[in-house]
Amino acid sequence: AKPGSGERVAVVANGLGPARLAADALLDLGLRLAEFDAPTAAALQAMLPEGFSPRNPLSLGAGAGTRLAEAAAALAAAPGVDAV
Repeated sequence: AKPGSGERVAVVANGLGPARLAADALLDLGLRLAEFDAPTAAALQAMLPEGFSPRNPLSLGAGAGTRLAEAAAALAAAPGVDAV
C-alpha cells in the first residue's frame, strides 16, 4: 500500500495496550481499522503466540522480535489495508 492512499489502517504492536492506543488515535483522526481477509488472517495466525487472534489492532505479544517486521510486511501487502 502507498502511504496516504486510503483510510483503512492496520495496527501491529508488541502489546495489546499500545495497539489499542494507536487504534483509538487513528479513529480519532477519522481513519478506520482495516479488516483482514481470510488469507491475510491465516498468514498472521502463523506468526501469533497461542491464544492470540489475527484481529486489528494486532498484538504479537512481548516477545515479538522480528515477527513485527514480518507482520507489517504481510499487512502492507494485504488487499484490504491502505497503511500500516
